[in-house]
Amino acid sequence: MEAAQRLVAVMANPAPHALRLARALRRLTGEALRELAVPWHIIRRIGPALDTLLLRLDQLARPKAWAGIDTS
Repeated sequence: MEAAQRLVAVMANPAPHALRLARALRRLTGEALRELAVPWHIIRRIGPALDTLLLRLDQLARPKAWAGIDTS
C-alpha cells in the first residue's frame, strides 16, 4: 500500500523525480537528456496511447538522443 501511495505522489508531481533521474543519468553517462519535442505539462495531461505515440515519433526523429535507452 505504501508503494502505491508513493507512486500516486510521483504521478501527481513528476517533475522533481524526472530531474533527479536526469541528473543520475548525466552522472553515469556524461550526457544530458534533451527536452522532448512536446513539453512535459502537455504530455502529463494526454492519454497513454497518445503519449506513447509522441514518444515513439520522437524516438524515430532523434535516434541518437534515444541511443542507449531501453524502451522495451
